[in-house]
Amino acid sequence: MGRGDGVTESVLSGGQRRSSGNWAYARTMPHCVAARARIHYEVDGEGEPLVLIAGTAFDLSFWDDLLPELRGFRVLRLDNRGAGLSDAPDEAFSIEQMADDVAAVMDAAGMPSAHVYGMSMGGLIAQDLAIRYPERVLSLVLGATYAGGPPLSRAVRLLPLLLSEKGPEDLLRATAPFLSATPIPATADRFPGHALAPRDKRGLRRQLSAQLRYNSIRRLHTIRQPTLIMHGERDRLISPLNARRMTRRIPGARLRLIAGAGHMYRHDRPGESHDLLLDFLMEAAGRLLDQEELQLKREQAEARRIDGTVLITDIVRSTEHAARLGDDAWDRLLGEHDTAVHTEIDHHKGILIKMTGDGALALFESAVDACRCALAIRGRIRCVGMEVRAGVHTGSFLVSGDDLHGLGLHIAARVMASAIDGGVRVTAETVASLGAVVSCTHPIGPTTLRGIPGEWDLYELDDFAIH
Repeated sequence: MGRGDGVTESVLSGGQRRSSGNWAYARTMPHCVAARARIHYEVDGEGEPLVLIAGTAFDLSFWDDLLPELRGFRVLRLDNRGAGLSDAPDEAFSIEQMADDVAAVMDAAGMPSAHVYGMSMGGLIAQDLAIRYPERVLSLVLGATYAGGPPLSRAVRLLPLLLSEKGPEDLLRATAPFLSATPIPATADRFPGHALAPRDKRGLRRQLSAQLRYNSIRRLHTIRQPTLIMHGERDRLISPLNARRMTRRIPGARLRLIAGAGHMYRHDRPGESHDLLLDFLMEAAGRLLDQEELQLKREQAEARRIDGTVLITDIVRSTEHAARLGDDAWDRLLGEHDTAVHTEIDHHKGILIKMTGDGALALFESAVDACRCALAIRGRIRCVGMEVRAGVHTGSFLVSGDDLHGLGLHIAARVMASAIDGGVRVTAETVASLGAVVSCTHPIGPTTLRGIPGEWDLYELDDFAIH
């Protein structure tokens, strides 16, 4: 569904009653038609717009306990397709489709833009909304989530069970120990939304399959909104390592690990998690109130062009390493990687633009320094049992604030992606800048780079060549 394609229906379901905690309500149930499904939503309060997106299997009552804390906000909640009162079409779901659902519901509710908070699967939906509908997201809160695919977690072993034909009650019992760091009473309403979670296994399986097919890790750097990432320090379902990876990739993102809390950190540490959320939202809302100041910042950050050489690196098979080593060992290894990268970039007179989660982006005045640095990083990382691939390109780049943009950066990224495991590839423009050490390269030949027009002459950089 494209932007603004939603058609609002007035669906009166008077007498439909939900209960949550100590209160119940009956009201008309608004729906929005999006991509062959009716999506149920509700709006509460007045003030700064806020969208809440729940996780796998839960309906909008998941957020009931948070509503009293959100005075001063106009809160939009929805049932994701396959949950609650929303339809569950007999077709595959996708995270992109569910993000389109959110955009359509925002249209129906008269919210051109809003702060967006997504938990678990809802965090994936919120990421995709921020990436594909950036003008609609004022700020972003990602809770207990990851960037798609199988999460880095010991709970991955549950996936065959979750995707099996077992009934939803068996699945809820199997996943319950992974949801909280504190014992969960064996009652029908363990936490908000449990009693209303879908008992239709097909809808649950489609939501899980959508998450496994989704991957935003290489697009997270495009998120420019103020971002808060919250995660339980003892989350067994989705490891905190996922939160650290996202924090490294989203420019300016803040990470808040909640001590003693599991996946359902709102259940384990309600006071602390609510305070973190409200402090962030109030700060984000305050920044947006002064539109003149915001416009001035935009003008000051207007892009300028700079010539130089860019180096982009990436760890080869990082997900396999993480699954093999486990969270703690992988986190320590990532720390060694980051230290080595920082040290070599500094030693070779480069400027670290940003860490990209499993690699780095750096700018150099000298192509020779960039190539030396690439080889040095590769050597250091090999010493700890991993390989990196690297791409080097010399040209013009757009500078906006502390970041780089433009076609030159895309070329460098595609060159890196084309490298074989442990390879360092450079463009002809870089080779032309190497001068007397040009013999250190051997040609790959004309290569097509995905998304870049024409063919590009690429070269492989030899191990021994630049000293």
